[in-house]
Amino acid sequence: MNLVLAAVRKVDFAGGMRVLFVGDGPVKQDLIAQAQRDGLQNVQFLDPLPHAQISSLLARADFCIVPL
Repeated sequence: MNLVLAAVRKVDFAGGMRVLFVGDGPVKQDLIAQAQRDGLQNVQFLDPLPHAQISSLLARADFCIVPL
């Protein structure tokens, strides 16, 4: 997921695109801290959501990354 943040730093998000991290995990707090240090305003971290809400997010997404 650090690579995702690295990509966000290099991409022009002038069109309003944003990046959502959904869920929880052992590196979540580190990723939040990194995004804050880098001033990434277009990155949002959400707590785990019910499956019905995940489906809605996926339907609106242009792409998804699912760690295995």
